[in-house]
Amino acid sequence: MRYRVIGSDEHSRRPVELLLEAADEAAARRDASARGVIVRSVQELPAGAGLGGEALLVRLEPGHVQLIERTGKLWKGLLLASALLVAAGLGLAVWMIAGDPRLLGRPSLMVWLGVVLAAAGLIGLVAARAGAWWFHG
Repeated sequence: MRYRVIGSDEHSRRPVELLLEAADEAAARRDASARGVIVRSVQELPAGAGLGGEALLVRLEPGHVQLIERTGKLWKGLLLASALLVAAGLGLAVWMIAGDPRLLGRPSLMVWLGVVLAAAGLIGLVAARAGAWWFHG
């Protein structure tokens, strides 16, 4: 049987929602407690219930719970936007220089704009990775 266990992490006291396969409710409670979860409630899920849209917790190390599917959307969005900025900036600079190679010696405003866009995207990439690491481990 599949059970949804709701509780909190015993170290950080953060809310935890865990999906477990267990023989019965008592076994699900024991399993969750062994994983370091203070159990508040246990619900049996209907047969055939999948993980679509549900939270799945993975224990990476003692005292650390990684929440999959619900974390990092902001950081993933920033990562995507930053990658697009880098691509657009480099594309603009290369396009301008390819059109007039003399711009390597004296860059025009458009070449500088491309470089600034690429630099802003690079800063965004670093910020996205650092933010994801800081908030989600």
